[in-house]
Amino acid sequence: MKIGRLFKFVLFLFTLFSTFAFSYTNTFADFYGLALTDTSPAISKILENTDQIDLFKRLIGIYTFETNANPRNPSVLTSGFTMYKSILSFIPDKIIYDTLGVNYDIWVKLLGVRIGNSISETIFSFGGAFGINFESLSLLTGNSHDYNDFNKVELRHYNVVSTINLIGSIKFRVDIPVNSNNFPFISYIASYDIGTTIYGPYLPDFKIMENIEFERTFSRMSHTILLRVRF
Repeated sequence: MKIGRLFKFVLFLFTLFSTFAFSYTNTFADFYGLALTDTSPAISKILENTDQIDLFKRLIGIYTFETNANPRNPSVLTSGFTMYKSILSFIPDKIIYDTLGVNYDIWVKLLGVRIGNSISETIFSFGGAFGINFESLSLLTGNSHDYNDFNKVELRHYNVVSTINLIGSIKFRVDIPVNSNNFPFISYIASYDIGTTIYGPYLPDFKIMENIEFERTFSRMSHTILLRVRF
């Protein structure tokens, strides 16, 4: 009897504060945001003999375009693409880390819950992605500023090493409604990435760097915050 009363009480609270909604009405959407990622094993190996890169250099800018699988009759299935790039790679420094990539994304909206007087549902989604990623690490070396040293290695310059990676991801996402017409949702994405370095590390003339050993296959966690923008 007590269990039955407890169940009814929980059901009452749930009905009071939230309602389920499965009408995902978006036909397409644009998202902009930031993500925190980690370097591949190849780049991490090269960093062992240099200074470490800080957290801010691992921040990347994100653009995501998402469209419903059936725009005329929106369903729980969406797809799209994501482009990303390091946001501090254009600032000259002793060490520059740059990552650039594009993913194809698929999402399944698992559940929509309207909480209290919220203007829209909080949406929980599960998805996956597959894409290609280009990484580079630049180290400032040399000490000359003299024009006459232009054809010599002592001229101040960057040593640049790059990799090409394929990355697949499993993702969990929460879209939280925001009381704004121009920015209707803020999203948090936790991503488990599995990648492999298919070429590199290589030098600017595409020659493979020698005498380096590293794990070509790797896994990592990534965290992303996105803001949906309505134009």
